[in-house]
Amino acid sequence: MFYKFLKFIFLSSLTFTWGCSENKDNAVATYGCFASKCYNTTAKNDSGREFDIIECESGDKFLRFPGLYNEIPEMRKDLPKGVEVNAPIANHNDCGAINCKYEEADICIDGVTRDENGNEKNVGGCYPVIDCPEKE
Repeated sequence: MFYKFLKFIFLSSLTFTWGCSENKDNAVATYGCFASKCYNTTAKNDSGREFDIIECESGDKFLRFPGLYNEIPEMRKDLPKGVEVNAPIANHNDCGAINCKYEEADICIDGVTRDENGNEKNVGGCYPVIDCPEKE
């Protein structure tokens, strides 16, 4: 029992010390954060319809104007492969699309959709709208 207590104290101290130490090489574990340059471009879906997208050097792709795709999730099946509906954040503490800026106020939606089993699923939240340089 005393061993478990000492182990707890040691690990807690180690965690606290590691968390408080100065990060000299800027190597922080940033879960859910990516930093990449992104560009405005277009992509076509399987039926040849063209979409305005944001394509990042990391390989991620997002819709430039997500509007109806947030309000009517069933429309997402028409998107080109690999294109996400909502854009990443614009440059924020070296996180997100580092060469982009916010274009307008976030798009906020609130609603309910049904999955393939007929279960209701809440859909909602606020999503950024960003503008990136054109891809050359």
